Amino acid sequence: MRPNHLIPTVQTVERRQARRRATDQPQIHLLRLTQVLEISGLARTSVYEVIKDGVFPPPVHPYGRATRWVNAEVNDWLCERLSARYNRQPGIDAPGDISVTPWVAKKV
Repeated sequence: MRPNHLIPTVQTVERRQARRRATDQPQIHLLRLTQVLEISGLARTSVYEVIKDGVFPPPVHPYGRATRWVNAEVNDWLCERLSARYNRQPGIDAPGDISVTPWVAKKV
């Protein structure tokens, strides 16, 4: 028989279930400007110019003055650019379905 202090309470079980439900939802990764520059290969000024032209995904402001970009939107933009590259150059075979592995920031 387990001691009473080791038997999970109703609150403990509910907290565990809530954590499991929260992890089932897709994660949204937000990127800093430096990460966007690294992924896109664009310069800082160019990023804001293509945002103004409506070509690049605009940033989100999660809190205060912080500016972040949604990782999936930046990756989608990159996939569109790669697809357009192969579609407009005759004689080049596109490598099937172009997909980009989602970029995730490295922990330092």
